[in-house]
Amino acid sequence: MSAQLQIPPSFPWSAAEQQTREDLAAVARSLAELGWTKLVFNHITARVPDQPDAFLVNPAGVFYDQLRASDFVKLDLDGNPVGPNRWTFGRASFVIHSAVYAARPDVVATIHTHTDGGTVVSALQEGLLPLTLEGAQFYSRVGYHDFEGMAHDIDERQRIGADLGDHAALFLRNHGLVVTGSTIAEAFHRNYNLEYACRIQAQALATGRPLNLISHEAATKTVAQVKANPARSEPLLAAIHRRLSQIDPSYKL
Repeated sequence: MSAQLQIPPSFPWSAAEQQTREDLAAVARSLAELGWTKLVFNHITARVPDQPDAFLVNPAGVFYDQLRASDFVKLDLDGNPVGPNRWTFGRASFVIHSAVYAARPDVVATIHTHTDGGTVVSALQEGLLPLTLEGAQFYSRVGYHDFEGMAHDIDERQRIGADLGDHAALFLRNHGLVVTGSTIAEAFHRNYNLEYACRIQAQALATGRPLNLISHEAATKTVAQVKANPARSEPLLAAIHRRLSQIDPSYKL
């Protein structure tokens, strides 16, 4: 496709929302490239910049590598569609993500996955261990939510929000990951690092050899270093946009 693709000027939302939609589509394409999707399931969402009580979610029944900016469904926190939407949405996407946004006004984006590493660690009693640089970034920054079945019950939202607390991510026990961010770039970068940490932990445990855990002092320092550079994820998203604009700019439509 031509890299000169132009966005139609008549989209029925603000320029800020259009950018958010493009960012979501770009991250969705990257998740598909990494193989960190579950067919047409799992969810990637973001608040609408000029409508903080509404969020955008990928539609039910569309593969991540085909998602475009206009495909994302806009919902309010009660699950009501807002404005024109091309697609429907999955109930679990509403329950999980509305729980996060209702509990955490500071969260702008949320990614829910069933990746191999994250699911393995979600099933371990000890949860995430400070084994790697990536794992140390989440030291004392992850919560755990016990498995209740498929996330379809409205009353589970309060428990999800409470278990997330002020953490950067939530392990849904025996289920998968919920990763938050103050920007879409941060949520994606955190999701990448957390899944990487989980995969390395699973491989290290499989060796059966004694583990060398990172000390409390070093892990705490690592968290402070990450928090001191909140914009460090933005160049990653910019690089994703550049690459996608060259190979398939239709994601912006």
